[in-house]
Amino acid sequence: MMKNSKTILKIALALLLFLCLLDMPYGFYQFVRFVALIGFGFLAFKANETNDNTEVIIYGGI
Repeated sequence: MMKNSKTILKIALALLLFLCLLDMPYGFYQFVRFVALIGFGFLAFKANETNDNTEVIIYGGI
């Protein structure tokens, strides 16, 4: 179940970041920044629980 939710989160973040390539209102970009902060923080936290240090560094850096 957790693996499925992480996959859904990764797809949702990817879609939001690809939408940033379009001409959107400024508020959308702020929304994406906030969602990306929470999403990548969650992914880094879950990677830390599984002792996957490489993913923690990648998600933390993003």
